[in-house]
Amino acid sequence: MPESWTSDTQRMAKAGVPDAMRTSRTKPEIALNEIDRLIAAGTRFGTVLAGAGYGLSAAFRQELSARECREFRVRACIMGTKEITHGTTERACYFG
Repeated sequence: MPESWTSDTQRMAKAGVPDAMRTSRTKPEIALNEIDRLIAAGTRFGTVLAGAGYGLSAAFRQELSARECREFRVRACIMGTKEITHGTTERACYFG
């Protein structure tokens, strides 16, 4: 959730946001949490597809490597489409 929400405790309470979710997290942090949930559920994949903002985060890419994601693809649309690829391909999960 954005900091504008997490800093407003009344808004969070009114919306019924659980206490455990009342912290501000970046999109890469949320994506890594979702990847961990998929891994814990036994979902097998080797590729992560993500929007361009994720590719700018060295910490995000390092955490993917730590989780043995063999490929990371970033899609950016700046006067066309640019694709940055690392590794080999298998099943993929997408965060955009």
